[in-house]
Amino acid sequence: AEARVGAGAEARTKAGADAEAETAGAGSASRARGAIELADQACRLARRRVKANFRAVFRNDDATTYRLARRVLDGRYDWLEEGIVAAWPSADSPVRSGRSGRSASEAESDARAEGRPGQRVHAEQQLAG
Repeated sequence: AEARVGAGAEARTKAGADAEAETAGAGSASRARGAIELADQACRLARRRVKANFRAVFRNDDATTYRLARRVLDGRYDWLEEGIVAAWPSADSPVRSGRSGRSASEAESDARAEGRPGQRVHAEQQLAG
């Protein structure tokens, strides 16, 4: 999709350069030559970018990115979340639901049971305290 958007932008750039060259042609001959040279160079660069963008459509990392995303969703990298403190407690946390007075060990035990060891516990303690 990104390559297609880039190709569209490049086509608009080329059209603008061509129009400018035509407009300049109505003036002096040297100005027209200069406008054509500038438009030609802009078009050369645009063609190179368009080709690169279209190559990127077929030469990309979509398959490996998809496989990695599936592994993330399957929980293979859950260990990365250990010890991370959430920015804001979840809706079911004691702080947000009004259930205060739980001990840290109770909150940690609940977090482990829910498959989120170490998450939100410190934030809940800080907000409750």
